[in-house]
Amino acid sequence: MIIDKKKGDKMKIVDIIKSNFAVSMEKGELVYNYIVTEMSKGAVPIHLDFLGIETTITTFFNSSYGRLFEKYTQEEVDKNIIFENLKPISSRQLKYVRDNAIQFYRKEGAR
Repeated sequence: MIIDKKKGDKMKIVDIIKSNFAVSMEKGELVYNYIVTEMSKGAVPIHLDFLGIETTITTFFNSSYGRLFEKYTQEEVDKNIIFENLKPISSRQLKYVRDNAIQFYRKEGAR
């Protein structure tokens, strides 16, 4: 997982979810689908810009980010997904989801 504030090609989360509030599984699904589509095209790294997002919850990160560890290796996710402009609480939620997803999918025998 890379958390960075570099400039470059970015996808604004507010543009994907059409809201300033990343607070549902459904909104997370939209981001997950975007990431999987971009990765399948080889359009990496993917910069996810959280500028303008007021609130996040772990449910959003579970459905948008945690599920990636089922489909991709930890190395692929860490190398290709870059988070920008996360609030401190969102960074903590993201780390919590990441750690749990890695442990869960490792136990499940997934990649």
